[in-house]
Amino acid sequence: MKKILILSLISTCIILSGCQNGGQPEKQPEKKPEKKENLLKNGDFENNLASWAKSFWRPGGSVDLDNVETKNGKNSVRISNSAVTQYTLLQQQVPLKSNSKYRVSFFIKASDVKSTEEKKGGAALLILNDGKNIFMSGPSGVGVYTDGSFGWRNSEFEFETKKLSGPTVLYLINSYAKGSVWFDDVVLEELKITPVTAQLFPVEFQNNTYNLAADFPTVLVFQLKGKPGKKEKLTIIFELPEEIKCLGAQQWLMTETDKMKVEEIERAGKRYNRYTISVNKAFIPNVAPDKFSWAKELLYLRAKPDSAGGKAYWHILVGDYESPEKEFQINVMPELKSGENKLKNFGLLIGHPYYAWSHIPEVRETNHRFWMGLAENPYAYSGWYSWERMVPEFRKQLDNDFYKYFLVGFNYSNWKSKNPELAAKIPLKINELGKDIPTEVCPGYMAKDKDSPVWTSWVPGDIQQRIKETKNPQGIVWDFEPLTSDYCFCRQCREDFAKFAKLEKVPDAAEIGKQKAVWFDYQLAQYAKILKNFSDTVRENYPGIPVVLCTDPLKLKDGSKWCGVDIRLADQGQFDLFMNMPYYSGTRFFDDIEFNNKTLKTPNFPLIDPAEELVSFFSQYSPEKVRMNILATAVLGCKGIGFWPGDGLDGKYLQSIADGISLVSQSEKYYLGRRVDSMSQFSPENVFEREIKDGTQSITVTEPDFSSTIRSVTWEKNGNYLVALFNYDENDDLIAKVALPGLDRADYFVREINRDLIYSSADPVNGFLVEIGREDVKLIEITQNKPNASGTLEQSDIKSRLEKGRRNLKNSIIDRFPNQKSGDAEIAWGFLLPDKNSLLKLTKAETSAYINLDERASVTGLVYGKNDSLLHNGSRGFLDKLILFNNAGHSSYRYTLKKTVIEKGIPKVELFYRVPPEESANADSIVPVGLEITKTVSLEQNGKMIKTRYQLVNRNVEKKTLKINFRVSNFPRIGNAKSVSLTDISQIKYNNISIPAAGPSTRLILGKGISKYTLLPGKVMPEKWDFSPVSVTTADTAMQFVSQKDHTAGFMVWSSLDYFTIEFLSTEIELKFGEKIEYQTDLVISRIP
Repeated sequence: MKKILILSLISTCIILSGCQNGGQPEKQPEKKPEKKENLLKNGDFENNLASWAKSFWRPGGSVDLDNVETKNGKNSVRISNSAVTQYTLLQQQVPLKSNSKYRVSFFIKASDVKSTEEKKGGAALLILNDGKNIFMSGPSGVGVYTDGSFGWRNSEFEFETKKLSGPTVLYLINSYAKGSVWFDDVVLEELKITPVTAQLFPVEFQNNTYNLAADFPTVLVFQLKGKPGKKEKLTIIFELPEEIKCLGAQQWLMTETDKMKVEEIERAGKRYNRYTISVNKAFIPNVAPDKFSWAKELLYLRAKPDSAGGKAYWHILVGDYESPEKEFQINVMPELKSGENKLKNFGLLIGHPYYAWSHIPEVRETNHRFWMGLAENPYAYSGWYSWERMVPEFRKQLDNDFYKYFLVGFNYSNWKSKNPELAAKIPLKINELGKDIPTEVCPGYMAKDKDSPVWTSWVPGDIQQRIKETKNPQGIVWDFEPLTSDYCFCRQCREDFAKFAKLEKVPDAAEIGKQKAVWFDYQLAQYAKILKNFSDTVRENYPGIPVVLCTDPLKLKDGSKWCGVDIRLADQGQFDLFMNMPYYSGTRFFDDIEFNNKTLKTPNFPLIDPAEELVSFFSQYSPEKVRMNILATAVLGCKGIGFWPGDGLDGKYLQSIADGISLVSQSEKYYLGRRVDSMSQFSPENVFEREIKDGTQSITVTEPDFSSTIRSVTWEKNGNYLVALFNYDENDDLIAKVALPGLDRADYFVREINRDLIYSSADPVNGFLVEIGREDVKLIEITQNKPNASGTLEQSDIKSRLEKGRRNLKNSIIDRFPNQKSGDAEIAWGFLLPDKNSLLKLTKAETSAYINLDERASVTGLVYGKNDSLLHNGSRGFLDKLILFNNAGHSSYRYTLKKTVIEKGIPKVELFYRVPPEESANADSIVPVGLEITKTVSLEQNGKMIKTRYQLVNRNVEKKTLKINFRVSNFPRIGNAKSVSLTDISQIKYNNISIPAAGPSTRLILGKGISKYTLLPGKVMPEKWDFSPVSVTTADTAMQFVSQKDHTAGFMVWSSLDYFTIEFLSTEIELKFGEKIEYQTDLVISRIP
């Protein structure tokens, strides 16, 4: 969480956001570009100074037309001062309206503009309403005068007015500065205000598709952000194919459904129903201006079993505002299926089952049957959101069927208002500027004084007030997320830090900033004391109720950089259970769960969040990855798995959860036994080995390489065994040999639990073959007695498929594209240690670029001189990864290598990918099936430039027009430093504007002329991009990212605690059958002396 200091200029009457484009080269006069309606008259000065008036607030300089120094056309205006005491203006009255939005843009040039430190001035554009400053800007930014010398720059800003009175005047000024400034093409336009932005989850996070299980009411989560009038009405309009019904809508936690009108209509010759939903008036006041809040409108859809699905359309009305219509594809799946067995020991938690608050009986009953079909007694959270608002009869049923954990998170501001006398005794947190944070308590005070009102009154009182509605709580859970940057700089905390760090004097905030590592360790110790105080307080006041901690888990990489908590310091008996948050998937999830379980004594019940309405979280998962997470937690010995924040998932996710839970329920008896990994051997068989040399080093590579993507766990119970085999590879299916050579005899029976098949002729002592698909898990049971099974699988059948696969591997890509060299240019097969994957290596002079065909043919290694310029702190980045937004189901596609050649000393490779059909084919698919992508990568400019060209051609077999949206992602982990956050040492620059690498998680920088971008949520930055190079620099390395202007909407910076991306965003492109477009990006690398 970054703290931002906002400086307000004079008396503000508007809300503004600025945008600037600097560093434009000087050009000869050219024809004026066509403009939209300009509220300024003669803003291009082609009619001399008509409609303008000169003005001088102090002894003035001169205002003159200039027909030599012009940006466009025949004239510009020059404002000159001969002394820093002069204040010269050119003005025009403008017809601005209250509560409206405007864009102002202008070209500006300066020559030797200088002011004094005592009275800072310079060039700017100024707008006053009735003499009050409502807007001022220059190319240096909003509220900033510009000085110096520079060529023509384009500045563009948007702002919104509040209530205005009296005349409004726009000024071009040279204020308290000597020198000359030129203005040209001054434009003031009125813009349409978009008061709100709506989000439909999970539709907008999964390529505008929604998978609806037949005959099962599934939820869509509608959210809103913006600044609607508090009394304005909100209406949602949905149009659905007639076989898909909207059963109703309701604001979460409200006690009644919203009014809904249904009309029969036609769209494109198909029968539809239009649903007009009048949202409860309580929704609008809870809308936040800049983020999607916890105000949720839940819409429940149900499809008939024979429905073919189709496109759905929706838009909203808020007051007088009507949003553009959006569409998404609904795919109808078969009915949800659960296993025959329920969980008995392994826990299943649904944080907040949204359906439980529904006032639609069919929604409650159907969803409840689904979750109760998975576990004898699922868990849910109580405490944060009132169960009293449920339908009373159903609440009683839920109380009987669900176990409940009481979840707490303390809101000091609410408690402070209820207990002002007590609150006055508690010191507040102080920020780095020395200011109180009125909603937070000093952590040093909470850590030190266990007898303070925090622990004697506030915490037990807050729990007591809300725990009454929780019947038989299974535990009291503290969601503890203090964050790594949210520290207290009060005198007491700084004194304690001085003792902790053994400093000679008490440091100030600036001095602490130079000792981040020690300060972080101090905070870890401080938070550990707070956690112990909490645990002691709960045990004293609520004896017999388990105490549970929900915070950051241990991580093999990246430490405790999210919550700022080292859970090992709370593992001394303070808590009975950890419900921590490894919010990701894949091998990282498996390895971190294993690390936690081996390191910690306290039992583990991890949470995952595929239903979190944030793209940064949702993108960590897929239905397959969720299923693998479920199985990983079970086979690694966890107490259960929880889903945060609720059940807002589509049919594919729900079916995947049911499949994963079914496998756990059939195997959970083994997890009460003992883990015996050493009993089993697990090795890939559908592989081929060869030696690869790279420079003076050589390795033996295995194709495909499963070394980093497979995991196995073995359990024993009563002489029987369970072997869990994980294949995390996203591209390749696996055939593996499994053996338990320590068995005392060979006549054990082998059964695959997944398909309930006995493996005929399987020899568990000497080994048998198992097929594991990509992103899949197989559970193999090895028993003394023959189990019941629904069928058999012959080992000879698997062996036949294995031999066929091996023959194909011997004619691999490395054989078909041998190494070639010409002068200082080379194309070869190489590798990057410690990984042992074969990579395509392009070399020119002292630069080598390594291309990973499995990762969308992106550059995953860039050795420049002796530096590996994509490796930072042990983690590797990538460059030039094209990602199609609407390529559902194919998130990690592999390019085919078509050509390698060295032309005129330039190494060049050509690669190819064709978008395949999606798994659930439908007539209205938005996946660009048949799109052919040819990617050409070359290493040019003596190895200092990577040039990438994409050609996209529509070869759809049905000759459909394809809608294409993509981004070209770069993850520049440059710097080569260790134990230093990448965002701390990196700087991003565009338009000669520097922005920090750290910042809001997603920042969108739109290109000039692009008014909006709806494919990705994020903070739209005010400064428009002029399509000049985007640079990233560290202390010793610089990279420039260049994209062509055509088909580019802007770029995105996605930041986290220790990394960031630079991603070019395409405009929406329509390709008719046979049509093609080309798209090019360049990367230039250099050293910084």
